[in-house]
Amino acid sequence: MEQIVVTAIVQNCCPTRRQNLQDFYQGFDFRTREHAKALAGAVSRKELWDNYGIISAITPFSDDFPRADIHELIAGDLLHQVIKGCFKDHLVDWVFAYILLEHGETKGHEIWGQIDRRLAAVPTFPGLRPFHQGRDFKQWTGDDSKGLMKIFLPAVVNFIPPDMTQAIKYFMEFCYLGSCLSEALQDFLSLALDEASLDDSEDGPGESEEQQGNAHKSEGTAVEAGDDVDEDGAIEGPRVLGDVSLARQPERTYPRTLPELGLLFRVPDLTSLVSTFLYDQTHPEPLPDGFPAPPPCLPVQSIKVYHSAAATFYAPSDISGIGGMRRERIRATPSWFKGPAHYDCVFAENDSTVEGFRGLHAARVRTFLSFKSGGVEYPCALIQWFSPVADEPDELTGLWVVEPDFDGDNRPFYGVIHLDSILRLAHLIPVFGNAILPPDFHQSQSLDAFKTYYVNKYADHHAHEIAF
Repeated sequence: MEQIVVTAIVQNCCPTRRQNLQDFYQGFDFRTREHAKALAGAVSRKELWDNYGIISAITPFSDDFPRADIHELIAGDLLHQVIKGCFKDHLVDWVFAYILLEHGETKGHEIWGQIDRRLAAVPTFPGLRPFHQGRDFKQWTGDDSKGLMKIFLPAVVNFIPPDMTQAIKYFMEFCYLGSCLSEALQDFLSLALDEASLDDSEDGPGESEEQQGNAHKSEGTAVEAGDDVDEDGAIEGPRVLGDVSLARQPERTYPRTLPELGLLFRVPDLTSLVSTFLYDQTHPEPLPDGFPAPPPCLPVQSIKVYHSAAATFYAPSDISGIGGMRRERIRATPSWFKGPAHYDCVFAENDSTVEGFRGLHAARVRTFLSFKSGGVEYPCALIQWFSPVADEPDELTGLWVVEPDFDGDNRPFYGVIHLDSILRLAHLIPVFGNAILPPDFHQSQSLDAFKTYYVNKYADHHAHEIAF
């Protein structure tokens, strides 16, 4: 409605193109201020309205601006026209109508019931609201549409034809193209602020060494790990590519020896894993794959267990601080808010010379640890590894598919890695296949109940930038 008013265009007409919406396939015929003024002096008001979609009684506010044509300045409304209009009012309704047409009313509603359960079963992720009732809620908000579109594709892929799946995939890719523009704008604003700060420092009084030291101290504190409270979201501080730090306070009820911790976590070879980890940390070359046995474990002291760590990373395309920094908390706790266990998944570095997910690992954190060995303190994580099922993303959805690793005895394959190897949270969504989810299936079971998982690069813009 706002675009209609500022461009003086009749409702259901395009503010940037002259032809009717149904004639777009014939090509684009752009509106201009000069053309509108020429028509106003040549035809009647009724003809302007009926044939050209112009409201002659309204004069656009920009008409007197010499270099501002309102028809060139108008752009699509990302929320209402792209996300809500294309996704909710077109794609979701299109899928719903297809399923009812293909399977009939009774079977079609059963399928939509399964889709709703799949949406409700998606594991939690910061900034992504849970859909406990699936997509069946009375009033859609902008956050509902933006959240649902991030998880919709894995839930419906098995119920629609490949062409429809790829239509949704290409729509999602289009929505995330804006991240490149956002990052460029962020860099421009940061550069402008830096130049302004430089000008102020040249013209104004200088800071004392004590003031400068306090400023640096304040900035450094801003990116350190905080308490065990929620700190997800934008933060201030200097720009760093990524940093992961343990929570400030360890848990006090855990054993203080590796064998006892191994029994508690059901990882009997924890001592061996720590030994391999320490060898890799203290030698330039890691142990080769298939090495018969790790070297004897060095003495380990001051073992501490943590239920969370804070990941701070540069993500200017998402909600972030002035410097483009964002923080999220990675959790590995046996009970979350007195409920089920909560073990997050993460991206871990594999090969920094390779772009995208090919240079990363997906892993699930079992717990966070710190210990001292040889006078050095090591913050680390006990993780379960996931491996890609193919060398390329899934052709149909465009998402990487991974599976949990198991050893020869069909036990989860664990490893111990340094916190510096962790980049940030990863969002894995089950490859549901033909599974029929029961009504009481809970999202906390999802990461244990399926054989393969999609790496959801649509979780946010930063995930889209690193998990392609």
